[in-house]
Order: sequence, then C-alpha cells, then structure tokens
Amino acid sequence: MRTECEENPVLQRDLEEIAQSSVPFEKLAGKTVFVTGATGLIGSQIVRALGCRNRLHGDNIHLVVLARSYEKAEKLFRPLI
Repeated sequence: MRTECEENPVLQRDLEEIAQSSVPFEKLAGKTVFVTGATGLIGSQIVRALGCRNRLHGDNIHLVVLARSYEKAEKLFRPLI
C-alpha cells in the first residue's frame, strides 16, 4: 500500500496521527476541498493530511489543488493521484 510520504517515515507517522486526531475531519467527508499553494510548506501538508484521512477512514474528500508547477505537484503528491 502506498502512503502519503513514503520517503519520510517520521512525517508519515505524524500525518497518521493528525488523521486520527480529534479534528472534526468528518465534516469534510464527501466534500471538495480546494487548496491553493499546494506545493508550499503548509499547503502540501494539508493535502497530505487530507489524503491520509481518506486512506485511513474512507472519507472521500475530493482534493483540488492549485500549484505553480505541475511537475512539482506531481512529484509531491504521486501517491495521492
């Protein structure tokens, strides 16, 4: 199974803790979320955390991302595509 951040196990563990946290992610289930600046520091972690939430809980959060570079976004989010 592919994870959101295969190259960094510490970050992957943090993403899974976020996905399991008490943040009310269930309110986003079945919704579309638009993330601007998706390849930046904060945007990329939001995309990864929501992707992790989808994988672990099946929330079916549809992510639409805006990034300056398609190539960078594809490299960062390959496991989520």
